[in-house]
Amino acid sequence: MAYDSIWERLNDITRRVVDATGCSKEEAQADICRAVADGVIQFQARLKQHATRHMTSKAELEGTAFDRLTTIKPDNLDWEQSRPLKPWLVKSGAHRLPGFWKLDWVELSRTDIERIFGDPPTRGDSKLPSSGGRQRVSKSGPSLERAKRVIGELYPRLPPDQATLPNKHFCSHVRAKLKELKLPDVSDDTILRAAGRRRR
Repeated sequence: MAYDSIWERLNDITRRVVDATGCSKEEAQADICRAVADGVIQFQARLKQHATRHMTSKAELEGTAFDRLTTIKPDNLDWEQSRPLKPWLVKSGAHRLPGFWKLDWVELSRTDIERIFGDPPTRGDSKLPSSGGRQRVSKSGPSLERAKRVIGELYPRLPPDQATLPNKHFCSHVRAKLKELKLPDVSDDTILRAAGRRRR
């Protein structure tokens, strides 16, 4: 059996999230970026060219070698080529020439993706159509599913109603639990929809 790498390019990761959650490609890319920004998805990247000095490299670095990507957005990435559109900052000590580098490619950890978003259905799974085409596993995206999971952990029976726990405090509790579990954040609207406090 051939070795199956734990690292995958951005387009493959996007398809994996779409298959696992049934969300749109755009939703998947946005959630992937949020998870990377939160530091819950490991990645590796190959350097290509230093942004300010005439130096090239094919060194492959772990994600910890780069400055924290707190503001990464889908538009910041070339998903087809699996690389950022602008240089990323390599920290001092991580490479003989730190600073901003253009990258050849970026790969994400498939293990982390599956831990956060779930496994995609396999062939023969009842969730897949028996003939051609791709069927959504769920009508909700990964953010909604993540919120539902956390609400279920916080309130195993039923979440309190709005009179008992106002929306603002309810959302704060859910957000705190997401942070504790090191899961990507979700919007207040998504939390309220997951709890049945707002129409879908």
